[in-house]
Amino acid sequence: MKNELQNLLKKLKKTADLLLRKTETVELLEKYGDIYKMGGYRLDLMVGGDIDIYVIDKYFCKKRAIKCLHDLISKNSFRGYL
Repeated sequence: MKNELQNLLKKLKKTADLLLRKTETVELLEKYGDIYKMGGYRLDLMVGGDIDIYVIDKYFCKKRAIKCLHDLISKNSFRGYL
């Protein structure tokens, strides 16, 4: 049972890595600040399909946050993952 769980966790992390690579999400977010992958991803304990990414932007303002969100949506990278 323990090995099955470990294999599932590895598979989910590998899928997350592939998604991040294919969508170039980290590269896009790096334009807005320092990136930190957190939660289950960081701890190698992924049990669901979410990836927690924090963007620490020393120039944060509402306008930059909207621009970042617009860039993510405009890329349309996640359409096949919904």
